[in-house]
Amino acid sequence: MVARMKKPRPQTAVHTKAELLFKVSKDISKWYSFENPTTLTSPLKATNEKYDKEKCEKIYREEYDLYQKLYQKDQSSDYQWLQTSLSTTSKDRLAALVTLIRRSPIHGLQELENLVKLLRSSIQCRRDALKIAEILEDVFVNIYLPENRRLFFINQQPNQVTTKQAAALAFVEETVKQLYSNFIDLLQQIAHDPIAQIRIRPISMLERLLSQRPEQEKRLLELIVDKLGDPDSTVASKTLHLLNQLLEKHPGMKHVLVNEIERLLFRQNIRPSAQHYALCCLTAIMFTSQDNDLANKLIKIYFALFRLFSIKENVSSKFFAILLGGVTRAISFAKG
Repeated sequence: MVARMKKPRPQTAVHTKAELLFKVSKDISKWYSFENPTTLTSPLKATNEKYDKEKCEKIYREEYDLYQKLYQKDQSSDYQWLQTSLSTTSKDRLAALVTLIRRSPIHGLQELENLVKLLRSSIQCRRDALKIAEILEDVFVNIYLPENRRLFFINQQPNQVTTKQAAALAFVEETVKQLYSNFIDLLQQIAHDPIAQIRIRPISMLERLLSQRPEQEKRLLELIVDKLGDPDSTVASKTLHLLNQLLEKHPGMKHVLVNEIERLLFRQNIRPSAQHYALCCLTAIMFTSQDNDLANKLIKIYFALFRLFSIKENVSSKFFAILLGGVTRAISFAKG
């Protein structure tokens, strides 16, 4: 009898790092560094194909899956520690998530999302929530948020997406934008904690984020300015200090800050204490010879408040004193 021939086993495809769209290197610490063609494994030619959100996500998922397959083969003790740590709920898990993000930020979106989810699930445990929030602040500022521009959704990209690499980057950018927005939502939630000292921490984080990165600038400023109306004077006073500090670092934000404070000052049912801290913030603004229009705007705000306070009952004389001081300071810089 003729011996039966054994069917050959189908060969498993052997993947190499060269197949990745993006290099994995310690020298590439930010995902948007990949916008430089030298950081791509092999820049692809532009095509006429249209890349919508679905296609961009598909390309990124394929890249992510390939990255996972390649690095699952890593049998080093470092990799084994990372995998073990991810299954724990200790500090090691946080350290492992951050390590995986830093290893390759563009392939670390899942870990970034997991950090945001950890923060959401830890909100009721104040100590853990603040710790995770501080880690996320560092990760967003030092890895995921560009220093000199805002993030774009896929359908808002300023340049046409014409390659697979650009499509994957567009998906990364949109995902980072959404996760950052989720992070800000959670900081806002912590900023309403019943304990005043807890509320101060996320407000300080919001100020640091605003002063370092332009993403969601308007929203961050609104959230901070609103805390001038916090019922606890310690929180409101700290917020005033943070806003003064912000203007020292970014004097170009004076106009947008004045607009936000004006919105707060004329809000219905505003607390007198909120108006007090808001006025203190306005009167602390330092003028230059280029601030004529700003000085004029402040004078208009002060006189509008004079009229408002004049028809109200039981308005403290300190408000009129602050307004008078504000007018006196601004008038010398205002245009005639």
